[in-house]
Parts: sequence; C-alpha cells; structure tokens
Amino acid sequence: MRETDVGARWGGDEFAVLAPNTSGTAAVALAERIRARIPRHGGPGWTVTGSIGVATFDPAASDQVPGAAALMRLADAAMYAAKRHGRNAVVTAAASSVEEGTGGRDRGRGAVAPLLDT
Repeated sequence: MRETDVGARWGGDEFAVLAPNTSGTAAVALAERIRARIPRHGGPGWTVTGSIGVATFDPAASDQVPGAAALMRLADAAMYAAKRHGRNAVVTAAASSVEEGTGGRDRGRGAVAPLLDT
C-alpha cells in the first residue's frame, strides 16, 4: 500500500482499503498482493486465506458518481462471489467471473478489499 492508501477494519473479519487515484487494473494488482500475503499469517495445522472484492470508480468514464455506500456494497458483493467460487480469490464488482491469481489453494483465485478510485 502507498502512503495515500487507507486500510481499516470493516466489521468482524472484514477490512477495507481505499486507494485514491488508482486504476481498476492497479486496484486488482493491489488486492492480489494483499491476498498473496495473507497465508503467511497462518499457523501449524491451520490456513488463513483472503476473499477480496474490488469496486472502483473512474470519473473519466462516467458522470454518474456513486456514493461510498454504493461502492462498498459492490465490493461486498464481489467478496461474497469470491467466497462462492472457492475462496482465496480476488473478484471485481464489474466482472462476473473470478480473476485468476498466482497462488493459494485454488490456484490463487481472489479475495475482497474494497478499493476506491477518485
């Protein structure tokens, strides 16, 4: 994460990352880097994985500005899609399929961290 990015706990076992001035491609790359680091925090006999949902807004692509609550709902829905597709994955709110990653039990399918473009 960069100095301009903000990470926070969002509920019991959910976290959010706001990444201003980040393209959709860069947001997915950030989410994949976060997802790839999560298993390092497991222990003997147990595995920790991450299901990350990514929602972005590009002001150059639309004059319809979604509110923060709408972006969080989109990211949350993408996170649950990642969980339905085997967990340990990154899913974008705009995509209907799971983005393939590089690691993890299910060949790195993604996890959810809401990301915001401004």
